Amino acid sequence: MPHPVGADPRPLTGEPLALDLLNTRWIDAEGPRDLLESPDGLAIWLGSPPVREQTAPLAPAADRATLDRLLETRTALEALASAAALDEP
Repeated sequence: MPHPVGADPRPLTGEPLALDLLNTRWIDAEGPRDLLESPDGLAIWLGSPPVREQTAPLAPAADRATLDRLLETRTALEALASAAALDEP
């Protein structure tokens, strides 16, 4: 089932899924932004073409449970990216 989608405000989209998830946080002229601060933002992310293509068989719901799991995943990916940038094991 398609998710209701508003305009995706992120400056960079369409990256591989893990990077696209990391790109749900960005900084613009208004300051730090986080697309995943609400289930509405989650619906925008889930409705973006690359995410829809990758998750089509699963069709995850834009609900609080999915949002919580994605926030945990994003935190883990950020830790991995930070460790790699510092060349830590």
